[in-house]
Amino acid sequence: KNLPGIQQMCLHYAAAGPCERLKSDLLARIAELALYGEDAAVPRDRSGFDAAAARGELALVTVGSQVCRAVGETLAEYHIIQKRIKGAVSPAWLAALGDIRDQLDHLVYAGFVLATPLVQLRHLPRYLKAISKRLDRLQQNPAKDRPLALQIEPHWQKCKQRLDAARKRGEIPEALRQYRWLIEEFRVSLFAQELGTAEKVSAKRLEEVARG
Repeated sequence: KNLPGIQQMCLHYAAAGPCERLKSDLLARIAELALYGEDAAVPRDRSGFDAAAARGELALVTVGSQVCRAVGETLAEYHIIQKRIKGAVSPAWLAALGDIRDQLDHLVYAGFVLATPLVQLRHLPRYLKAISKRLDRLQQNPAKDRPLALQIEPHWQKCKQRLDAARKRGEIPEALRQYRWLIEEFRVSLFAQELGTAEKVSAKRLEEVARG
């Protein structure tokens, strides 16, 4: 009955999808996490499900607050960035803004709440904050942006091609998921190092993961 901050979240989500989709996705993600916990271990018999349901009922409010906080922070940052990149911009920003829009489209979209792995859902606010930091630095010195973007570009293009092919096959391998989210950590390390990364990342590490 009560999704914390849902009205504000819906306003911020408007550019990505309808409010009802956001609500239903939040409820499904909260229920999944409350029932099965972090490891999403699905019960295989009635007694296991009953035990999970009893634990889930006790955890529901806490889990709901945690999920809504992460999604709310993500959408607030998304809204700020969308306002910053609209309208007339300097020609020197065009390449960077094209990359940022593409990144945003793959982070926040209709259905992202359910499609994003739980661990990364919690990291999304940091990824969005890193985009804001990149925009700040772009304003100060646009010439510095392109050399950093070129370090990411080949990995990002390769990753998108592999994800498209995997979706057509109906299954995304775990190694490819790791590669996809490691690229986001690499972006943070290049454009907003002060925010820190969830794990050690470098161009060499990305190449190793891509081969594996």
